[in-house]
Amino acid sequence: ALIGARRKTHAFMGSFAIVCTQERMLKLFRITSLDKVFAIRDSRSEALARPERAAQADLQDGQPA
Repeated sequence: ALIGARRKTHAFMGSFAIVCTQERMLKLFRITSLDKVFAIRDSRSEALARPERAAQADLQDGQPA
């Protein structure tokens, strides 16, 4: 569901960030390398202050949206 939401958001040149402070969940994102796919922020205010633009993120990752 998260990958699908990211694709749909990026298709419209939107931004997508996940707010997560639980260490167990952060570890899961790191183990699965999803921390490279998603912008993971510590708080909602940080996510809103530093939105990740789709085109910039995809160019850096070298992957299509």
